[in-house]
Amino acid sequence: MARKLYIEDGSEYAYELDWFIDEAKERNAQVFIELEKPDINGESMWCGEHGEFVTRGENECGKKQCPTYSPCNGKSGRCRNLKNTLIGTGKKYTVNPDGSILHR
Repeated sequence: MARKLYIEDGSEYAYELDWFIDEAKERNAQVFIELEKPDINGESMWCGEHGEFVTRGENECGKKQCPTYSPCNGKSGRCRNLKNTLIGTGKKYTVNPDGSILHR
């Protein structure tokens, strides 16, 4: 089963729900989050090897451009180091300091 990731309002980092529960307790304040999903066919992907975004169709990724290029099929195409970016689902929640979660 795929793990669910959330992003706090105003942030760009995604974490699992348990992380936000601990964060709310530590801050002793409410934390506002949104459930994320993979942005399939989005404009960019995340290169796990280099830690940067790669824009689709701009030839930033390939045998000639990258020494760590490793196609999924072993010949050509999408590199196995590329991961989908995330996009919001519109499902927003409030995490309270006591660990309870409310749908917004």
